[in-house]
Amino acid sequence: MSDSKERFLEAVQLYIEAGEQLAGGIVAFNKMNRSGLADMQAGMSVTESFAIRDSAEWSRSVTSLLDAFESTRRMTRESAAEALMDEGRSTREIGTAFGTTRQWADRLVHKVPEPGA
Repeated sequence: MSDSKERFLEAVQLYIEAGEQLAGGIVAFNKMNRSGLADMQAGMSVTESFAIRDSAEWSRSVTSLLDAFESTRRMTRESAAEALMDEGRSTREIGTAFGTTRQWADRLVHKVPEPGA
């Protein structure tokens, strides 16, 4: 197996794990939000609801999960492009495989940061 394919497989595993962690975090976050919503609809103040649920920590936690997911997504796409190039695919073919343009695939192959990344 080529080094690039090995890197891609490792990246996919990390991507899966990050997705599972994000999914679990979102489920817990939604549960907490439903509880807060019910309390506030019953008359609790926003201040009290935020305080008893430690909204700042929840916010940081969700941000961390989203960052980890996005990081592994980027890593997976870059390693996939590298593996496809090693298999002889052109940037046009890589763009088609990702459902995007050749220009985008060229940026990915050359690891040019995406705008806003």
